[in-house]
This record gives sequence, C-alpha cells and structure tokens, in this order.
Amino acid sequence: MNDIENILRSVLKEELAPINDRLENIESKIDGITEQVAKNAETVTDIKDNLRIISSTIKNQEETINILSRRSIDQEAKIKSIK
Repeated sequence: MNDIENILRSVLKEELAPINDRLENIESKIDGITEQVAKNAETVTDIKDNLRIISSTIKNQEETINILSRRSIDQEAKIKSIK
C-alpha cells in the first residue's frame, strides 16, 4: 500500500505542478495590479489636490478682476465728471 501511496503522490505532484505554476503567475499578476491601483490612488489624490489649488487660484483671480473692473468703472466716471 505504501508503494501505491507514493505513486499516487508522485502522479498528483506531476499533475498539480502546472496548476501551481499558473496560480503563482496569477498571484504575481494580482500583486502587480494591487501595486498599480495603489499608485493610481496616490495620483488621483495628487490631482484632486492640484484641482483644489487651481480652483482657489481661479477664484482669487476672478475676485481681483472684479475689483479692477469696479475701479476702472469708478475712474472712468470720475474722468467724465472732470470733463
């Protein structure tokens, strides 16, 4: 019976070897995908931060343009009143 067990174990190892190789390959690919997802998450976070900064800058520029426009209108009115 011991010989039969050894033969069966040998056959199983032989048959399962390609499956184990494929599983190791899949695990390796999953690890790579997991790393890429983590990098993508960092990139998305960086992009969101940059968008906040850009949005804030645009808002400040709009406020500045509005102030300058108002000053320009006020100055034109003063010039007309002087003439």
